[in-house]
Amino acid sequence: MADANGEGTVTASGPPAAGSLAAAGALAAGPPVAGLPVAGPPAAGPAVAGPPAADPPAAGPPAASSPLAASPRLAAGVRQPADGADPLVVLDEQLIAQLLRRARLARQRQRERRAARLPATDLAEENAMLRRYAAVLGEPGIAVAMALLALSNRLVREAEPEPGSGPAPGPEPGPGPGAGSAPGSQETGARGGGLEMPLPRGQR
Repeated sequence: MADANGEGTVTASGPPAAGSLAAAGALAAGPPVAGLPVAGPPAAGPAVAGPPAADPPAAGPPAASSPLAASPRLAAGVRQPADGADPLVVLDEQLIAQLLRRARLARQRQRERRAARLPATDLAEENAMLRRYAAVLGEPGIAVAMALLALSNRLVREAEPEPGSGPAPGPEPGPGPGAGSAPGSQETGARGGGLEMPLPRGQR
């Protein structure tokens, strides 16, 4: 391309360098004018308050279909802790409630085994329970597990006696009124069946 003097100039074609673009942008922007705010990153808006979190539902009495509500004795062990109650007392009451619940479940398990014509007690299951307690509590855990098994079996027997274990037989009934006064007895000396029974000596 020729200039005013007739001399040619060579222009390079191609994309501009990245540095030149940055420099051109800086020149176009220019220095900030005094009195005008400098644009910065957008400020974060105020947090929008959402609905308050719902309080957790208060624990109520056991449902009617739960094992604890099936028996007054089992349900008596469940009590809601009062404000300021001793945590150890509350924990003890919860443990008692769980023990009674375990007795209910053991009773149901024994019913199912009897219906299947199996022994009421599963020794393999009890041994597995002993191992579980011993793995966490050591040797005292075995004593705890055995005490729990004994308590559970006792509560099961109280709630449902073994089949065929009716009440113990009482004493033989004594003679009723009028016994020994049948016709022909020695006490009356009456005639019975055409035979005369002799009276004892001293009453003749």
